[in-house]
Amino acid sequence: MIKQHLEHIEKQAVTMHGHN
Repeated sequence: MIKQHLEHIEKQAVTMHGHN
């Protein structure tokens, strides 16, 4: 369950990085 949460955060971080 935590793994899925981490994946979501990682995806958000990647999106932020890409947006920047």
